[in-house]
Amino acid sequence: MAHLSCPNGHGMWNGDGKPVVYAYRVKYLLEYAQQHPDFKLLDNDSAIVDFDDIVCDSSDEELDCWYCDICKGLTVFRNICCFSYQRLEKLPELTIADVNHWEDYIAFRYKEYEGVFMDFCDGKSITEVLNTYPFHYSYKVSQDKMMIYAFDQGGSIAFGYQCIQYSETSPDYEMIFGESPNEIHYKPYDFYEEKFTVNVKEGMYAYMKNGRIIHVARIISSGKLYEGTDVDDASHTDIVIKHEDISFIQRVLDKKR
Repeated sequence: MAHLSCPNGHGMWNGDGKPVVYAYRVKYLLEYAQQHPDFKLLDNDSAIVDFDDIVCDSSDEELDCWYCDICKGLTVFRNICCFSYQRLEKLPELTIADVNHWEDYIAFRYKEYEGVFMDFCDGKSITEVLNTYPFHYSYKVSQDKMMIYAFDQGGSIAFGYQCIQYSETSPDYEMIFGESPNEIHYKPYDFYEEKFTVNVKEGMYAYMKNGRIIHVARIISSGKLYEGTDVDDASHTDIVIKHEDISFIQRVLDKKR
């Protein structure tokens, strides 16, 4: 069980299952189905039993999604990345055909996934489920993951989300518990070592291991050196920082609501 704050600061607790959202990229599921033509969901003879088990071996596909019942905000974790989404108050005038080139996703709240959907999947193939389950919405996600639109069964836009904050945490980010000489050093993302690293871009905020926060103004050498300004002391400009000294980076985007 875990606690989390939504993009607007409301507390969420997954002990009751309420904030949990199951979300899957359709293309990945179809590719898996092609590679495993005899696979049936919830088959007792199979090591994999549901969509969640299918994606669990891929850090790029496994999503940890939380939904806020108060403001309808979304927080999505993907390996070392975190996306915070706000629900759009005003929807654009578009149809599903206008974003046909975006990625297709399916998603469920906890109660539907654990109940109706799991029962429906029993003994069926992945393609059979995708083609016959009466999904309430189909979801389209932009290539940069900044926008999400949901379309109803008639193809009309129902609601949407915009990413307002994005962050990446370095695999060697270290947490220290206790006080010397009884300190415990813990790297929560150590298992991503040599697989992922933070992707620093101009305009991002770099949180340094020494406690400083640097607004990155220029990339001197990608993945190595950057130049920026100390946000707590604007007189400290043109500060050069090393990639390995960054704990995590964050980007706050303009709200378009």
